[in-house]
Amino acid sequence: MDVTRRLRRSVVDLAPLFGDGDVITVRLGRTAWHIGWSPEWTKYVIGSHSMWADLDILPLGLAGHAAYYGMGGLPGAPPERHRTVRTAAVRTGFTGAPKPSVLESALRAAVELARRRGSGELDLAMFARALFLVTTAATVMDLDLDSATVRRILDWFDRWTKIMSSPLIAVGGPALPFTPANRLRRLLGPWYGYLADLLAADAGGGGLLTALRDQVACGDIARQEAVGYLATILFAGTEPPAHTLLWAHALITAVEPDELGPVDAGRADVLLWEALRAQPAIGVVVRRVCAADGGYRSASPDTYVVAPPLTHRRSDARNGLPSSFRPLTEGPTRLDPDEYPGLGAGFHHCVGARLGMSVARQALLFLLAETTVRRRPDLAPHGLITSAPRRLPVVTL
Repeated sequence: MDVTRRLRRSVVDLAPLFGDGDVITVRLGRTAWHIGWSPEWTKYVIGSHSMWADLDILPLGLAGHAAYYGMGGLPGAPPERHRTVRTAAVRTGFTGAPKPSVLESALRAAVELARRRGSGELDLAMFARALFLVTTAATVMDLDLDSATVRRILDWFDRWTKIMSSPLIAVGGPALPFTPANRLRRLLGPWYGYLADLLAADAGGGGLLTALRDQVACGDIARQEAVGYLATILFAGTEPPAHTLLWAHALITAVEPDELGPVDAGRADVLLWEALRAQPAIGVVVRRVCAADGGYRSASPDTYVVAPPLTHRRSDARNGLPSSFRPLTEGPTRLDPDEYPGLGAGFHHCVGARLGMSVARQALLFLLAETTVRRRPDLAPHGLITSAPRRLPVVTL
């Protein structure tokens, strides 16, 4: 219970539990959760070819959705299948930098959704999340989302994160009313249904949505699996990069202007990577050993967890770097992937890193140039699945 209470606030609160060790183990029934914070642990878990996100981690109520995992739909199949899809996405250019016209349109849409009428304030969380959702949908799937759909999808993401952050998530199955697993089943139904409708629609154009639709029609992959990839791409293309942008902007606005100096595109890129080093947006990364038979079930009851905020602390100490944000740093502009898993590590690198950082760079430049800070942030980290400052800065356009 001590572990769950600490996790409820922030994964950073787990640090005192490690003592001099690299891994702590928590047992829930017949399952052991192993949480590590050394760079070696990160490489062992995230860089492994034998581990992937898996359905059997918790009783999440996914009956009828055998290929889905969480809000993202990443199946627990062996990595070779995922590598095939990732390679296809990269080669077709779906995850590269967005077209300038797409980004300009997404910025306008995000501002319209986030602007508070009368006060001129910009809801930064809505701005960042809407921006990445709209850009990811347009760039990767050739999908134009209207404002109502953006709000509906972000509401699904919010509800999923709240359920998954509950200390009671592992208690009770989906058949029991009011349990987190039951609530999750009721949430995932409309979310996956929406994605299945997109996949079934007879629409032209290009993008990964059309490519997956063709693969389903040819029998190369199951419809559930295709929907799972769509769920993963939309969630992972929205929440982690949006929170990375929010952290970078908050860390920058917390310092005095003369400590920062002018910020151009190159400088913005450095500051985003520095913010990722100092405060990763992802709180936990969960893996289990894949089944040897190629199915969707795990071959092991043990669950392996990497906590990037803690891993970064250990990496910084080993490399002689401060844990705090350095506004005048000249680098590193690229981080060791086995020590900084915020954008993926080793074999499981983030296929959308180029797209996400391209959008974040332009969004950061926009915020610094077009908004005025009225109140500085509270930089205490808050959140389990994704981390954000406890209070974002207040800005006006």
